[in-house]
Amino acid sequence: MAGVQTYKLGDWKLQSGESIPDAHLAYKTFGDPNSPAIIYPSWFSGCMIPLTVMYGASAKTYLKLLPTMNGS
Repeated sequence: MAGVQTYKLGDWKLQSGESIPDAHLAYKTFGDPNSPAIIYPSWFSGCMIPLTVMYGASAKTYLKLLPTMNGS
């Protein structure tokens, strides 16, 4: 998917004490980075693609940040 960025989380420690080495979070943004941000977790709808269709065109007032689920 075009425009998807990644943020490096490093070694992500889990509650169990184990960790996910070199974990990354993928995300896509819409709107002006200087606007107030709305983070819409993708676990509400399962994946990022439907969210880009629903929220990409309406990003005039807010910066919309759409992160992916871990493992997707």
